[in-house]
Amino acid sequence: MKALTLPWGLKLSVKINESVGQAIWQLGVYDLVVSETLWRLTDPEDFAVDIGANIGYMTSILAARMSKKGRIVAFEPHPELFARLEENVRGWNCQNQIDLVNTALSETEGIRSLSMPDEFNGNEGIASLTRKILSGRSIDVLSSTLDNVFSHPPYPTLIKIDIEGAEAELVRGGRKLLHSHQVRDIIFEDHERQPSQTTNTLTECGYRVFKLTRSFFGPKLMSPLTESGSKWEPPSYLATMDAQRALDRMGAVGWKIL
Repeated sequence: MKALTLPWGLKLSVKINESVGQAIWQLGVYDLVVSETLWRLTDPEDFAVDIGANIGYMTSILAARMSKKGRIVAFEPHPELFARLEENVRGWNCQNQIDLVNTALSETEGIRSLSMPDEFNGNEGIASLTRKILSGRSIDVLSSTLDNVFSHPPYPTLIKIDIEGAEAELVRGGRKLLHSHQVRDIIFEDHERQPSQTTNTLTECGYRVFKLTRSFFGPKLMSPLTESGSKWEPPSYLATMDAQRALDRMGAVGWKIL
């Protein structure tokens, strides 16, 4: 384990022989486009939810962007990763409120099987509720739904989702919340061909969906059907209730997070 200082000043303890830790160790950031998008779209008083928080890298961006009136809830079902998430957050001494929940979010409540392929030790971000594996191991984890967890105010204004193939399940389990239009921005990973189950549900709920891409000059919002993207980063998208705000904030040249 090695404690690294991120560009926004918070420390993160990582394994430098694992993909996320290695990227941060070598480049200073992980998944630059999603990191930049979170940085630009987060407001100081937002209520943000990090679903699939892993060891807390994206949570740290939210924490750095918020004032003491901001709030974050981070969900991570894997017990070992959750323990490291807790350790990292304890070291930040942030003014804003950060709640950590050792639970998966999906379409159902109860106990689910979280599968980890043999490659998990080299990439701790690939555990999945839905993907079938040929070899590896599985553990039982507690699952809930967006509609159950956020059944009454305050409602989140921004959600980041990275749950390795279970995105469609998650949004189906949050239709009531999403139809309320309380969530302004949803940043999510989606490996399905577009239009996917996830983007179709979000569109039905009233969201406009963009694909997150990048150029040398900074991030770009494109049609979700755009084929271009970085081979080093997973395909990620933004669903927003305020498209003009997103276009304005994402249109500036450069990489503000660096």
